[in-house]
Amino acid sequence: MKRWWFWGALILIAVAWAINIAIYETEQLEEPIVLKHYIELPMEQTHFFKIYYLTNKNNPTILQSLEVNGLSIPNISSSNDMWLYGNENSIYNTPNIVQEFTHHLLLEAHFDHSMLSPEGVEDKPFTWNNVILSFGDGTIKEYNIGEIHFNSSRVKEEPKLSSMSSGGTSNGLH
Repeated sequence: MKRWWFWGALILIAVAWAINIAIYETEQLEEPIVLKHYIELPMEQTHFFKIYYLTNKNNPTILQSLEVNGLSIPNISSSNDMWLYGNENSIYNTPNIVQEFTHHLLLEAHFDHSMLSPEGVEDKPFTWNNVILSFGDGTIKEYNIGEIHFNSSRVKEEPKLSSMSSGGTSNGLH
């Protein structure tokens, strides 16, 4: 009788294991998912802009570069140089993990938009909707990333309110 319990438990464990593997395989992404972005930045701003994307947790794909209008911008975030963190080749040592899910990771990539306009050329406003992204596993694909708009340099306006200050002393001086 004890033998039946043993084999029954062993079969139940094997069935549960097979179901877990099937669920895990159905949850894996075939390719990274790039989130929609709506960003508006002035051209003279020196800050980087970020692209967020979702990738598999067990085999994360790192975003290497972004290409728009034939110009390529490299990802300058630290996820490209995983050796800096703990000297282990692991995505989990990088600060670019925004959020961790059961089967996926939400990662961010940083790009410098000043690499798109050569020095000495007048900056013109432009908007991106579709870009070509290349990933570390060799995947190169065109993605619709929403809308990223870069404004040209704005003319400084006079402030609507101006402040004046004065002071006084007990001697009557102002």
